[in-house]
Amino acid sequence: RIERFIVQDSCEETTWVPNIALLTGYAERLIERDEQYLECDPLAPSSWRNLVRTMLWAGNAAGALEVAREAQSKAPGSWLNLQVLYSYVALGDFAGAEQFAAQSLLNDFEKKLSRILIAAARGDREASQRLFAEYQNEPDTSLYWNIIFGAWVGETELVNQSAASVDQHQFGSPALSTIAVWCNC
Repeated sequence: RIERFIVQDSCEETTWVPNIALLTGYAERLIERDEQYLECDPLAPSSWRNLVRTMLWAGNAAGALEVAREAQSKAPGSWLNLQVLYSYVALGDFAGAEQFAAQSLLNDFEKKLSRILIAAARGDREASQRLFAEYQNEPDTSLYWNIIFGAWVGETELVNQSAASVDQHQFGSPALSTIAVWCNC
């Protein structure tokens, strides 16, 4: 089905494809399809986000950042902002990531996410674990983000226990694939 979708010449988009295709090695082949879909709906933030995310999974962080910057002027969105942040981090440009977060991330959650991600990517285990612990002590944490943040900071046992809990749900596997895609792990 992924093969058929990738070569399809249409404006049809499916939400399940990236969650499977990116995790199973189709990122490079999916770029052209995402570019085609972007032409169908260039004002949809999700079209841009999908392309940027696919480029990151394909290992093209510089291209992803370039596309993401263009997208911000055409179809801004919160999810796209996270892909911009991920692009800076993938490039190892932590100063750029911090500057972007300070100027562009609007809500407290995105700012917390950026601090945890940047500290973890820098290899600052002490800071990343402290920030993660602060997040966990907040009243409205989610298992979804706990798994992602835990993976970033190296809390393997916690992540595995949480993932096993999610996997027990009848829709656990789609949730876990979505978590992996958003984790960029």
